[in-house]
Amino acid sequence: MILTALVPLLLMQVGPDPTASDLPDLPIDPEGRARSQRAEEAIPQARPAVPPRLRECLQSVRADPAAAEREAMSWLGEAGGSDAALAGQCLGMAHYVRGEFAEAQTAFMEARDRVPESDPDMRARLGTLAGNAALVSNDYEGAVAALNAVVEDARTAEDTAAMGQAQIDRARALVALNRSEEAAAALTEAREALPENADAWLFSATLSRRLNRLANAQEQIERAAMLAPRSAAIGLEAGVIAATARRYDDAQRSFESVLLVAPDSSEASRARAYLEQLGVPRADQPDTDEAPTR
Repeated sequence: MILTALVPLLLMQVGPDPTASDLPDLPIDPEGRARSQRAEEAIPQARPAVPPRLRECLQSVRADPAAAEREAMSWLGEAGGSDAALAGQCLGMAHYVRGEFAEAQTAFMEARDRVPESDPDMRARLGTLAGNAALVSNDYEGAVAALNAVVEDARTAEDTAAMGQAQIDRARALVALNRSEEAAAALTEAREALPENADAWLFSATLSRRLNRLANAQEQIERAAMLAPRSAAIGLEAGVIAATARRYDDAQRSFESVLLVAPDSSEASRARAYLEQLGVPRADQPDTDEAPTR
């Protein structure tokens, strides 16, 4: 089986894309839920737990964001307390899908602040939305501030999953701010909260490699590979770590594993470029001239 064969290949390597100056990008979901969804697909579907007026407003966001914004503003003007928080959530979603990320961030954070402290779950969810909107707009200071609040709210709510995901997102923002040690601490907490989350281990390996902690990077990428053995991103990262550690044969095997799992992916394109730099013959030309070298 290809899956079985790839595991030892992925486990033999060490680090991330050496041309990347940041942690790998994460698709940002304004609901703070499934990270595989794109923003335009992230509007929550109507579910029984969603209050009727919020459900209608969110459905309006999908159909006509501008009309939904007007509706949310009208609702916000007449509502108070938690009802105003729901109106603010809809307003933030309307801004988000229109690409108005700074406005979305403000709306989500104001909505969060309207929720009483006795409801930390809702406060954490709205704070996550604000943090995600800040990340999309490259407001990393704002993202850290919002996600700091999420971590505290999630701890109060004893929501380990929300706390762990918030720490992953915090780490991304902290790296962008060149606060690498704080990012490493955030990822340590993320791994403790979400030990089965492959992204937490992958991003940890990336950061460890950037900090030249190659032994840590190796251990972390091995764990990521065990959790997601068919991940092209993990295979690519593993190969670059190996190349960084001058273990070029291991790097070659890992890059070749990426071509097996996801031959048409962007990771495969980079893996082919790296293989050429390692002196491995290939039919096509790389799309970058930066890669591991012997």
